[in-house]
Amino acid sequence: MEGSSVRIIDQSHDNFEESFQNFLNRRQRVQEKYFLEADALIAEYREKKEGALIEFAKRFDHVEIEEAELWVQPDQIRNAHKLVSGKLRQSIDALILRVERFQKELRPSAFQTQEEAGLYWGVEVRPLDRVGIYVPKAYFLTMILNAVPARIAGVEELLVATPPDKRMGPPFVDPALLYAAKVFEIDKILLAGGVGGLSALALGTQDTEAVQKLVGATSKLGVVAKQRLSSEVGIDGFPGPTEVAFVCDTSSSVRSVAADIVGLSDHNPNAEVFVFHQQERWLQSLIEEIILLIQNLKSHESRDAVRNCLESNTHLLLMKRLEDSFQVVNRLSPGLLCLVLDNAAEHIGRVSSCGSLLLGHYTTPVSLDLIGGATGLVSTLGSASHFSLTTPATFSRQFSVVEIQKEALQRFQKASLELSETEGFMAHEAVFSSRLL
Repeated sequence: MEGSSVRIIDQSHDNFEESFQNFLNRRQRVQEKYFLEADALIAEYREKKEGALIEFAKRFDHVEIEEAELWVQPDQIRNAHKLVSGKLRQSIDALILRVERFQKELRPSAFQTQEEAGLYWGVEVRPLDRVGIYVPKAYFLTMILNAVPARIAGVEELLVATPPDKRMGPPFVDPALLYAAKVFEIDKILLAGGVGGLSALALGTQDTEAVQKLVGATSKLGVVAKQRLSSEVGIDGFPGPTEVAFVCDTSSSVRSVAADIVGLSDHNPNAEVFVFHQQERWLQSLIEEIILLIQNLKSHESRDAVRNCLESNTHLLLMKRLEDSFQVVNRLSPGLLCLVLDNAAEHIGRVSSCGSLLLGHYTTPVSLDLIGGATGLVSTLGSASHFSLTTPATFSRQFSVVEIQKEALQRFQKASLELSETEGFMAHEAVFSSRLL
């Protein structure tokens, strides 16, 4: 692979805006590419239910599975700790506690207050009853990042769908995922991946009701399927393949940023990477360093994934000024935004739109969830512009509570009728007169 295969997009060129608009339209392109396939798979599940899941496991996961094996047996979850090393169990437990400390700060709270004489208002908070968590492969971290805020919110029933892993043999699930499920007292794990798993959670199975909300990271096809299913179930946004932007300057280490890109794209060729810098030579050096790291990778699968990410999904943007980098990246609304800068905290005010913001030279994105406690499970494809991070509020219902007593209604009568009649609601007078005679 030659370094010249990666194009540097120069802000000073006339076609910069056209090229950048192509990035902004990335979610629309994904929807156009996958919506027919997503609709077809959802329709197949509606028709065949469990039969479709068995077929999907064979077609996509290359696993022969019986209907009785679609749900992991509860005793396999209860005994999962026996198959997980004590060191890994301790690491999982410590991670859960760290995420809990962060998420408890974000728990929504109810309130009631007297606004004025005779007028009381407030907000009540209730948890959702039933939530479905989609876990790609055996990425138990995805389950933890959703299960923690869901349990803090008070959700009682959590269902998990994850693709069967043919490498494992029955029950086709990594024991680490089963152990994490045990910690959260999750006893319903469906062996169904992709659109089939999402559909089963959203629409229900023969033995389970449809969930009220569908959460978790998916492929680009899965992102579109969640969007198509959102007319019937709540969703958390569009967490898809890793999407990260690096805002860099002369203080940024080429070697560190290159290592981050390689780490993010390892086994994830669909990762989308954007790098902003003001020096072309620095960007060229970044390409050279990534190529060197690729050559040193021992795994052929890893080399192919990183090479594909570099050639197809890594975008290097040469900016005139650091300020321009912030203006452009805010329009991009990346899932993860890394400010690889000295005194990065001083630049927080320049950021208006991203999923998670990572500050400084040592906040590596691959360790965001493992060390930071804050969730890196964020909406991608630009949807971080309108979907917020996953918190207990994601799993809660909030509704207002209002009480107007007679004395207050008398005070408001004249102004309320004037507003109503201006909008053409002439029958509202009787609403007041029937109570205030």
